[in-house]
Amino acid sequence: MFGPVYQAFPEFLASNGYQNVSETHNTVFQKAWNTNLSMWDWLHQHPRETANFNRFMLAQRSGTPNCFDFYPMKEQCSDWPSDSPVFVDVGGASGQQCFEFKKRFPNIKGRVILQDTPAVIADAKARTLDEGIEAMIHDFYTSQVVKGAAQTQLHRLTALANSTQAPSSIIFAPFFMTIQVISLFSF
Repeated sequence: MFGPVYQAFPEFLASNGYQNVSETHNTVFQKAWNTNLSMWDWLHQHPRETANFNRFMLAQRSGTPNCFDFYPMKEQCSDWPSDSPVFVDVGGASGQQCFEFKKRFPNIKGRVILQDTPAVIADAKARTLDEGIEAMIHDFYTSQVVKGAAQTQLHRLTALANSTQAPSSIIFAPFFMTIQVISLFSF
């Protein structure tokens, strides 16, 4: 999937005047794949490339320390109410971090919530989420609907999935715009 993107990158930069991208449907991805679709919409129409992309993302994370390695989750959440959200993974794809949370902290009570776009949530549900993980459709350009969570994770969000205008604070990456926040936030 990324080979054509990297090959189209020099020509795209030149044709774009070496400026940051300001629209999600006018990036090197669209040029490389000759599409007007966003990367996510395109992926949902190409199962083989989606599977390859998912394997890439899992492999990329395999060498990265997990936030649970350094955040004192047990200490912070040992007495958490079972009916309150304890962990929300925004843009969590197939729920790997939610699975990891449940595996590492089986005795922490509270709701574990996976949030992503409609197609991603449908795919996650089709793959059978573990019991105790709630899948929720959420647009991260709108207000967070889950209030009072002990921890909300924003990790490697691919920004602008459904937006046509890019906020000026987002950094351009070769194939899409990315926010990489590798930490947990309390809200």
